[in-house]
Amino acid sequence: MSSELQGAKKKLDELEEAVSKYKLSHNGELPQQENALIGALSRLQSELEANRDAINRSEQAKLVLDNTLSTLESTASVLARPDQQSSAPGGASNGLGSAVAEAPGQS
Repeated sequence: MSSELQGAKKKLDELEEAVSKYKLSHNGELPQQENALIGALSRLQSELEANRDAINRSEQAKLVLDNTLSTLESTASVLARPDQQSSAPGGASNGLGSAVAEAPGQS
């Protein structure tokens, strides 16, 4: 009886080892792992959507900043023009300077 018990134990150990090898080689494919895999997939899909939303918000913010920069550059260009005119020799920035200087009765 003892030898039968040892034989059965050895057979059981071999079968357990075979099952372990099978589970390792088919990891992620077993039916008992389905719920865990569905949960992981759901979580990853949520993360993907959150990342897509963040990218869209960043792209919109970039467009707003690009438009603001373009507007500021245009404004700076327009504001720089009168400074160039007033720095010209004998020029007045608004055209009123020479009229005031030549007004009758003031000398």
